[in-house]
Amino acid sequence: MERIFGSSSDYSEETRNELKKVMLVPEQDSTDITIYGKTGIGKADGMNVSSTLAKEIAIELISDYCAS
Repeated sequence: MERIFGSSSDYSEETRNELKKVMLVPEQDSTDITIYGKTGIGKADGMNVSSTLAKEIAIELISDYCAS
């Protein structure tokens, strides 16, 4: 993420903006913040999880944090 969106990124602003649109997570009804994500594999309790499950876990964690 730093390589793409960081201050020393080689990507143009237009490309970064397009990537942000693609990475926007629409299932964020329970928070007032914008959540972005990417596909891939994550870890939960030391086990690999699919990108779908990883996304659900991340949204739940952020929602719980924002509710605190």
